[in-house]
Amino acid sequence: PLAMADPQSLAIAKGVVAYLNGRPANAIEMLKPIDPMSVPPDIGAFLALVKGSLLAADDPAQALALLDEARLLSPGTLVEEAALRRSVGIAAAQGDAARFA
Repeated sequence: PLAMADPQSLAIAKGVVAYLNGRPANAIEMLKPIDPMSVPPDIGAFLALVKGSLLAADDPAQALALLDEARLLSPGTLVEEAALRRSVGIAAAQGDAARFA
């Protein structure tokens, strides 16, 4: 029999599946209570990237904070690059060019 996953791992899995299946509202609902800094860095980095991407339109300040966490959790990786690229777009839309000066 399959072992039961802890509730946080199950929520992460369900949230990521919802994100990958194009259901952003469901993904946000499942992932919102989970702090990317509270899970192992390899998982936290992806979680922060997904959450930041999902919140970009509705809560750009929170999205930028999450994308910063993704960059901090995965320096020198494609996650860092993706987070930086998304951050530039959000900051530009917010008129926050000084963020990258």
